[in-house]
Amino acid sequence: MTQSEFNRQSATSLDRRQLLAYAGFGAAMLTSAASPTAVAQSTTSVERTRYNMKKSINLWAFPYPQKMTLRQCLQLAKDAGFDGIELNYDLDSDLSPKSGTKEFTAIRRMAEEIGIAISGVCSFLFWPYPLTS
Repeated sequence: MTQSEFNRQSATSLDRRQLLAYAGFGAAMLTSAASPTAVAQSTTSVERTRYNMKKSINLWAFPYPQKMTLRQCLQLAKDAGFDGIELNYDLDSDLSPKSGTKEFTAIRRMAEEIGIAISGVCSFLFWPYPLTS
C-alpha cells in the first residue's frame, strides 16, 4: 500500500480505536458542557418571579386512619411546608355522617393549634351518583 492509498483510506474510514476515541471525546464534551455545576450557576444568577401562593395537600396522601391519626397527619403536613390540608368526608373517619358540631369544632381547633388551614373537604361518597344523570 502506498502512502497516498493509506492517506485516502484513513481519511474515509475509521478503525475501532479511532471510533472509540472520537466517541469518548464527544461524550466528555457533552457532559462537561451540561455539568450540574454549570447548570446551577446559570440558574442561581437569574432572579425568579415569586408568587404569593399557598400549598395544600389532600388527606388521602397520608396513611390515615390505618397508620396515622388525624393529628399526626395535620402535623406532618404542616412540618412538610403545606399551608392547608383538604379533609376527607367518608363513612369511617373523624369527618363522617356520624360526626356533628362537637367533632367538627374539635377538628377545627386541632388544625388551628397546629397552624394549618383546612382548605377544603373532599368526598367519594357521591361518585356513584353523577350530577349529570
